[in-house]
Amino acid sequence: MNDDLKNINKLEAEIALLPSGYISKKTIKGSIKNYYQWTEKGKKKSKYLDEDSASEMKILIEKRRKTNLLLDSALLRFVAPIIEYKHRDCLTFSPSKTTRLN
Repeated sequence: MNDDLKNINKLEAEIALLPSGYISKKTIKGSIKNYYQWTEKGKKKSKYLDEDSASEMKILIEKRRKTNLLLDSALLRFVAPIIEYKHRDCLTFSPSKTTRLN
């Protein structure tokens, strides 16, 4: 279980360093321009990228997406024992049968 937590923390730290958002292409005066777009404090932000920068950014965004998928499955594995927990009647607390320690 401790290894699971370390893996989850590692994945979260990696995701925090990678860019969120997406690359959009816009046609301006007949030429295609690449823009990196993301949301910050509820507002959509946009930044022009040349072709090389757009290619690099696409790789980083895809890496974030894949790392997010890994994090999702790691979190599911971590909480699986809790989700599968079944209440057992033999462990029910009964106030009439409690004893006091003196």
